Amino acid sequence: LCPDKGQGPSLTDEIARYAERFAAPVFEPHLTLLGDVRGAPKATVAACRSLLATLPKSSARISRVS
Repeated sequence: LCPDKGQGPSLTDEIARYAERFAAPVFEPHLTLLGDVRGAPKATVAACRSLLATLPKSSARISRVS
């Protein structure tokens, strides 16, 4: 998931602050829904696309970063 264009710059700034604090790489703002999934990446992507095609589009407001 990616933030709305209006939220991108503030999240990018926050990510950069954390990256500097923890000597970590800077990355584009996003929300990871699946991490460290065991299995074939192509099969996981296909399963996610299939499921997401059945769900309505939704929005969420970011209230804080921690």
